[in-house]
Amino acid sequence: MKRLLIYLFLLFTVASTQLFGQNISINTNGATPDNSAMLDITSTDRGLLIPRMTAAQRLAITSPANGLMVFQTDVPRGIYAYFAANTVWTRLTLDSTLNLERVLLGGNDAANNRIVNLSRVGVGTTTPVSEIHVVRNQAASNNDGAFIDIQNNSGLNNSLAGLRFKVNTTTTNIRYTSAIFHRWVQPDTRQLNFAIKDNSTTANVDTNDIKMTISDNGNVGIGTTVPASRLTVSQNTFGPIMGLESGGSNTLMNFINSGTNSANWTFGYLGNTGVNPGFMTFLRAGVHRMSITNDGNVGIGITNPSRQLHVNSTGTLSLSSFTTSATGTSTSDGLLLGYIDAVGATIFNYENTSLAFGTNNAYQMWLDPSGNLGVGAASPLDKLEVFNAGNVRVRTRTTTNGFSGLVAQNSLGEYFVGVQGAADPFPGEFQIFQNAPSSGQRMVIDNGGNMGVGISNPIARLHLGSAATVTSIIESSATAGTWLALRNSSVGGQYHQIISTGSTNGEGPGKMLFGYGTAAGLVNGIAMTIQDRRIGIGTSNPGNDLHIDQSNASLNSTGGMRYSFSGTFWRLYYSGIHFSFEDDATRVAYIEGTTGNYVQPSDANLKADIKLLGPVIEKVKSLRPVTYNYKVFGNQAIATTGFIAQEINQILPSLVKYGENGELGLAYSEFSVIAIKAIQEQQEIIEKLEKQMNELQQEINLLKSEK
Repeated sequence: MKRLLIYLFLLFTVASTQLFGQNISINTNGATPDNSAMLDITSTDRGLLIPRMTAAQRLAITSPANGLMVFQTDVPRGIYAYFAANTVWTRLTLDSTLNLERVLLGGNDAANNRIVNLSRVGVGTTTPVSEIHVVRNQAASNNDGAFIDIQNNSGLNNSLAGLRFKVNTTTTNIRYTSAIFHRWVQPDTRQLNFAIKDNSTTANVDTNDIKMTISDNGNVGIGTTVPASRLTVSQNTFGPIMGLESGGSNTLMNFINSGTNSANWTFGYLGNTGVNPGFMTFLRAGVHRMSITNDGNVGIGITNPSRQLHVNSTGTLSLSSFTTSATGTSTSDGLLLGYIDAVGATIFNYENTSLAFGTNNAYQMWLDPSGNLGVGAASPLDKLEVFNAGNVRVRTRTTTNGFSGLVAQNSLGEYFVGVQGAADPFPGEFQIFQNAPSSGQRMVIDNGGNMGVGISNPIARLHLGSAATVTSIIESSATAGTWLALRNSSVGGQYHQIISTGSTNGEGPGKMLFGYGTAAGLVNGIAMTIQDRRIGIGTSNPGNDLHIDQSNASLNSTGGMRYSFSGTFWRLYYSGIHFSFEDDATRVAYIEGTTGNYVQPSDANLKADIKLLGPVIEKVKSLRPVTYNYKVFGNQAIATTGFIAQEINQILPSLVKYGENGELGLAYSEFSVIAIKAIQEQQEIIEKLEKQMNELQQEINLLKSEK
C-alpha cells in the first residue's frame, strides 16, 4: 500500500512539473521554466505560501540563512527577510495600520521595542549626545540649515505648533507648565509666544498663560499679545512696568549703535552724590544733552533748567515741548514747537489727536493722527480733504507755461494728473501720465473735449486705443444685466440700449439684447438678440442661427428682409401663407406654403399688351440639348443637362437673360411655355395628317368597291 502511494505521488508530480536541466517549472500549461529562475511557478488562481509564524518563533530560528524569508502573523505583521551581513531581520511589507509608531517598530526582538522609547535619538549622527541630536552639513543659507520642523495643518484661528516643557516634582497637580509655540491668528497674523503658568491648576499651559510675544513684524510684547512697537510692555495692575536697578551711585541705561559715526546714548537717575543729585539726565558720548530736575523742569542743552521747559542751543536747532495734565508730562507727550535750521519752523504733535490750525477766531485746518489733512474738514477721510458748505475748488497753478497738476506715487509706480505745459506734446490738454515703472500717457482730454484712453490724439468724444485684442470691457454684477445706453438728444432722437442679460432678466440670462426706449433704463422693444451663436431679429428667443420675427406680413410693407441699392430693392418676407419675393414693392414670385411650389404671378389683371406666341416648332427642332460640367467646381462638378445660352440667343432670344457681369443665363421656367406651344403646333400637324390619311383611306376603300 505504501509503495502504491509513493507511485501515485510521483505520477502526479511528473504530470504537473517539468524538469529542464538545472531549473524547475510548476504550472498547469506545460510551459518551460524561465532560464533566469531555478524555480518558475505559474498560476492565475493560486499563490506561493511561505512559512507563517509569530515574532518569537521567527527569532527562535537557529542560524538563519542569508535571504531566509517568513511571514510574521503578529504585530508588526509582514514578510521578513534575514540579512546575514548585519545579522538582522528586515520587514519587507507593512500592514494597513501605517503610522509613525508602526514605521519605528524594530523587528529584531520579540518585545518589538520602539525607537520612540530610546533614550537618545540622533538625526544625521550615530552618536547623539542628547535626547534629540540633529546634525546636518549645510552651507550658509538664509532659509536652510539644521532644523526641527513642527507643523500644524489645521488652518483654523488660534492654531498652535511648538514645544511644551514639564519638570517632574513632588507636586502632583503640575502638568506641562511652560511652552514655546507658534500661533496663527486670523486673518493673517503669526506670532511666537512664550507661556508659563503657576501650579494652581491641573491643566496644561495654554494661550491664557502667554507672557511674551514676538509678532511677525518684529515687535516684542511683554504682558500683551499685540505689541504696537519694537518693545511693548503692558500690565493690568498698578506699579512699575519696567525697572532698572544699580548698586552704584547712578542708575543709567546705555543705547549703543554700532554703525558708522555712532556714539552711545546714556540716560538714567543720578545718585545722591555728585552734580544735581536725583536728576534724570541724558548723555551722548558722555556729553550732557538734557536734564529733568526733581521739580519737573526740563532742560535741553542745560544741566540745571530753571523753567518747565528750558531750551538752550549753541548749534542749529532750538525746540520746545508743550504738555498739560491731560497729555502727560513726559518728553514724548504734547506739542513740539521750535526751529531747525535744516527744516525750518517745526510743529510736531506727539498725541493721538489732531493738530488744529485756526484763524479769524475759528479753526480752518486739521492734521489728524493718521496724517490726513483736512481743509474745512475736522475729520478728514483721506490724506487731503477739502470741504466747504458751498462751492469748493482745489487749484494747482503756475504763472509760467509749465505743466500743472498732481503726482501720485508709491513703491509700485508713479502717475501725474494735470495740464500739459508748453514743452509737452499737447500743450494745455489734460492728461494722466505714467512715470514709473513704465512711462507713457494713459489718458488725455484734448482742448476740443475729446477723451482718449490709450491714445494721445483722440478724434472722438471717447477714443479707446490699445495694442491688446480686448480694448475695453464694461462689466457689472447686477442680476438684471449690464446696460450700455446710447442717446441722441436732437428732435426725434431716442435711447438705444445694448444689454448683456443677467440671472434675473426677464428675457433669460446670457443674451445680448439690442433695444430701444424713451429712457436710459427703459426698454420699449427689442430689435435684435444674440444668444450663443443664434441671432434673433424681432425676437428675444432665436430658435435658429438667424431667426426673424416680422413686424407685419402685409404686401408692400416693412416686414421681412430688404436688400437695396441706389434706390431699388428686393424684399423677402413671409406673408403668413407663402414666402414671397418683391422687386421694388411688386411681388414677382412666391414659394407656396403647403406644397413648396415656386409660383410667379400670372393674373390677367397684372398683364398688358397680351399677344399670341408665333410658330415655334421649327425653332424647337433646332434646339441642341446637351450635358455639361461647371468649370468652377473642377473635379467635384456633377454633370448637368441643359442648353448653351449663346445658341438659344440665336433661336429664342427672349429666353436669354443678362447678368450684371455680362454672363448669359436662361429662364428655364419659360421653356415650358415654348414646349407647350410646340406640342400644340405638333398636334395640329398630327390632326391634319390624320385627316389626310382618313381621306386617302376613304378613296382606297372606294376604289376597292368599284372593282
